[in-house]
Amino acid sequence: MNDPYGVHLTYDANGNIKTLIRNTLNRTFTHGGGTATGTEMDNMTYTYPNRTTDYNGKAQKTNNRLGHVVDAALKEAGLGDIGTQSTGNYTYDSKGRITADESSGITLLEWTVYDKVKKISKSNGTVVEFTYNSKQQRQTKKVAPIGVNTAITTIYSYDASGILMATYEQSYNTGSSTWEYKLNEQEIYGLSRLGSYAVNEVLRGTASPASNAAAKLRFEISDHLGSVRAVVSGVKDASNSPTILSLTDYTDFGMQMQGRSFTSEAYRYGYQGSEKDNETFAGAYTTEFRMLDVRLGRWFSPDQRTKFN
Repeated sequence: MNDPYGVHLTYDANGNIKTLIRNTLNRTFTHGGGTATGTEMDNMTYTYPNRTTDYNGKAQKTNNRLGHVVDAALKEAGLGDIGTQSTGNYTYDSKGRITADESSGITLLEWTVYDKVKKISKSNGTVVEFTYNSKQQRQTKKVAPIGVNTAITTIYSYDASGILMATYEQSYNTGSSTWEYKLNEQEIYGLSRLGSYAVNEVLRGTASPASNAAAKLRFEISDHLGSVRAVVSGVKDASNSPTILSLTDYTDFGMQMQGRSFTSEAYRYGYQGSEKDNETFAGAYTTEFRMLDVRLGRWFSPDQRTKFN
């Protein structure tokens, strides 16, 4: 379909996606079998296997659980693009929460009693673990690839009202053979989050005054949905223009547009201002209540708002 950046969707009567066509610019791209030219990035058909036959003899879904997708488009390398999945790619527990995703390399996904992701075990040996505070906000994220002393733990610090103020990191310094704590960033707020101050300094035994380097300032430019569209440094370049660290356009559901995005430095937030969870897979986001797969426009678990209504 020659429709640059077009997105075409069909839904069933329950609001489940049946088909999704996602296009980019006409380009030459690399895939598993070589190179190809075209605009089509995804041409997916969603399969919901749990069905029963009604009194009219028609097949009807018994729930909204996705089984797998079939993608008639070539899988593009390096973009987190989904290809055709095996039958039964997704498995679920009795509450409808995903417990495995074969194509994303997730062999086991464990949950807390509050329907928060507790632990993700991946086929490459990496384990990602999460802990939460009493408000069910993320307290730590520990990413542990295979190996000795390879784990990196992100620690989230909130104020009394539950607003995120800073993130810290614990990692192993192979040079000194010790575990170190580092202040990653401090959040900057006005009426809402404006950006962050990329401190990136190891915490020592002796306190020292914080430096206020403009080059460490990261200002985010967001759209009406709260999605971060650009990140700008606190210093200008040689021509007195803003130093742009990233630009992002999004397709439906939050996947980055191919050819309309660039990043020279990783930034924690993206679609609708939510935190990226690329350690899970490229295209995973965490929101206040649950996690999102922007590649498919599907959640990891049912809507928790039903608990509060």
